[in-house]
Amino acid sequence: MMKHVYRFLAVGFALVAFLFLGLLSQSNGTANASNVDSDWAFWLAANQGNSYTGTRTKENATSAYLLNYSSSNTGVNAWVQLGNGTEVGSPKTHAGLGEEIGIWNNAFENYGRTGIRLAIEQDRSLPFAMHAAGRWSPDSVGF
Repeated sequence: MMKHVYRFLAVGFALVAFLFLGLLSQSNGTANASNVDSDWAFWLAANQGNSYTGTRTKENATSAYLLNYSSSNTGVNAWVQLGNGTEVGSPKTHAGLGEEIGIWNNAFENYGRTGIRLAIEQDRSLPFAMHAAGRWSPDSVGF
């Protein structure tokens, strides 16, 4: 009888350990997923008014990544800021329709692991709002 109880406890312990390790590996994957793309979509204000993505964690010193997959033929300008709007030395970078770009910034170098966002605007001062959409990530490889 005791033999069955020990076997039951051993199987239960193994199951709990397996589930815990699975959750632990998932949380590590999520925490370091700063190079996973997120969608963005805005009605960009007339005369180059800014729109902002949500804040995401910057994990390393690579460029941010942006894909502009829906806008006028003129494109958009984008640059990196801290989540509170502080500028981080990122130049306005042009992304034409269908273009993937890396956006240089020194957020990680100056602030370490921190929250950043993209500021996005029309690439020229047009007197009307323009819809634009795409994907972005705080960190990228190869840009």
